[in-house]
Amino acid sequence: MGGTGISKSQVSRLCEEIDERVDAFL
Repeated sequence: MGGTGISKSQVSRLCEEIDERVDAFL
């Protein structure tokens, strides 16, 4: 990654949200 203007904290938060949605899906 890098140079996209997205901070690591934002990426980690996004991953957490996706994980939660996947858990709700399964």
